[in-house]
Amino acid sequence: MFGQRGIAARTDYIVNGSRSCTLFLTATRSDGNEGRAFVARTEDGGRAFGFLSWIGEEPEGFSIMPASGCPPTAQLNPSMPPSEVM
Repeated sequence: MFGQRGIAARTDYIVNGSRSCTLFLTATRSDGNEGRAFVARTEDGGRAFGFLSWIGEEPEGFSIMPASGCPPTAQLNPSMPPSEVM
């Protein structure tokens, strides 16, 4: 899926509407090991998912458990908690 060797579902997602959901997931790094967070979305109720963006550069270690935040401006700001970037 998304051209990756492995995808891990995480605990953060945002329901945008009755058929739209933004998911924060983790994929393998280029070396095949776990540890690169990204964002995907479905607009058809989960029948298909599209890759939106990596969250940051590929880490030397690994980054897992992405978390989202939505400030008063209502713009999504995905980030990695400092304790999760290793």
